Amino acid sequence: MRLSPQEEQRAEEFYLAVIPRLIAMLYVFTGSRDDAEDIAQEAFVRMLKRWGHINRYDSPEAWIRLVATRLALTRRRNLTRQRTAPSVDIDTEPAVPQDPSQRLDLEQLVRHLSREQREAVVLHYLCDLSIQETANSLGTTPSAVKNRLLRARDQLARLMPSPGPGLQDWKGTDHHG
Repeated sequence: MRLSPQEEQRAEEFYLAVIPRLIAMLYVFTGSRDDAEDIAQEAFVRMLKRWGHINRYDSPEAWIRLVATRLALTRRRNLTRQRTAPSVDIDTEPAVPQDPSQRLDLEQLVRHLSREQREAVVLHYLCDLSIQETANSLGTTPSAVKNRLLRARDQLARLMPSPGPGLQDWKGTDHHG
């Protein structure tokens, strides 16, 4: 199906607005910039085939995130089946932050999570999916998602540097004692 010039313009505007967020989400999800870009492109190719229908959705971005998430999960399953020797998906060695006193490198902290925890965190907190939507996307149960999120929060809390004077924790209470 050929798009009209107006539809092409809307699709291009949508692409330019969404692609940076989608790649960032997929990068955290997969741990690979190349994989994130490949998956994002594949999701957009699929979207273009149905653009006349998808552009009328309340949230076309939610549709593309779901498709991209499913593509990433399928890619992971295929790679897992193809592997003959155990390997780690991403390098878990933390990189030296550019300015550790000024910046918390969430990306590096998330890399310390297991793949299952990372996926749940990305979908639930970054993509703002409900527990049920996250479970559906991951092909698991809501209780499994809650468990992964709990373990991820515990792991991240252990990895977080102690805040300095004047900084507050995520609950909004001071650490001054």
